[in-house]
Amino acid sequence: MVGRGLWVCKPCFGKRGRFGVVPALCVLIVSAALLALLFVDSIESWATSMNMNTMVEAQGGIIPPQSVPPTRPEEYLLMPSPLVCQRAKPYLIAMVTSAPANQMARQAIRDTWGGEVEVRGHRVMTLFMVGVASDPGLAKLLIEEARERGDLIQGRFWDSYSNLTLKTLSMLNWARRFCPQAHFLAKETIVFWGLCLCQDFNTVISTSALFHWEW
Repeated sequence: MVGRGLWVCKPCFGKRGRFGVVPALCVLIVSAALLALLFVDSIESWATSMNMNTMVEAQGGIIPPQSVPPTRPEEYLLMPSPLVCQRAKPYLIAMVTSAPANQMARQAIRDTWGGEVEVRGHRVMTLFMVGVASDPGLAKLLIEEARERGDLIQGRFWDSYSNLTLKTLSMLNWARRFCPQAHFLAKETIVFWGLCLCQDFNTVISTSALFHWEW
């Protein structure tokens, strides 16, 4: 674009003279294009900050502006201790994707299969992955639940159907960063599944049909 603009300006100088109106316009256009290229990052940052401020005001200002946009799914608003996997040393992590409002369903899992810490000699750990709640009251309840239970991971994105991919990426990134010693990661929804499958882990040749990830 810039090169083409300079090529167009060459005949302009020849036709109208050195100080004509057309050459001046050519210089202004080229200068504007160069300035736009130099400050494109600043313009994008300004636009992003404006969008963040709007989103924070909509939620009542509970979440800091820098935590709202879904641009860095490896960062988390709520999470267990970074040392949780070093202490538990899980062989399998069961990650349950959950909506912020599904508190009763999460508790039902904790009271049943999610409460198991060892199955047939294999250490297992169940965690819940959620996004940002649009209701300020619900956001406070999530903070209390995370403090009490220690099994919630909250990504920096709105919890919505369109952000399911971000929820999965946040889940995988958390496991990669804080629990690399785990052999398997199972992604689940709010449903029951059989932890008795653990007995077959050592004999499984291909895990692609059962699990999303193997380290």
